[in-house]
Amino acid sequence: MESYQSIAIVLGIIGIFLGLLSSIAIGSYAVVVILVSIVGIVVPLVNTKHHNKVGGVLIVLGILGNLLLIIPGIMACRFKPESQSEIKSHSTEEGGK
Repeated sequence: MESYQSIAIVLGIIGIFLGLLSSIAIGSYAVVVILVSIVGIVVPLVNTKHHNKVGGVLIVLGILGNLLLIIPGIMACRFKPESQSEIKSHSTEEGGK
């Protein structure tokens, strides 16, 4: 599991907890926060190959419902798989020789 996925799960659970606690104060908007947090947990786990799209979805969800989801969204957009970075570094080293 990648770092942005684990952070999205943790912050989604925190969002659900905060939504439940704040339901007395903000009423029906707390349901929106809880639903957005659940979607924020599911999206990174379902779509693992397209991390840029996942990052965009998490950022939009963060703006609409749970500001905590902006953090894993930015992490997902900036994520570079290790296999691609290793291939690029090896090809540049071999090309320079």
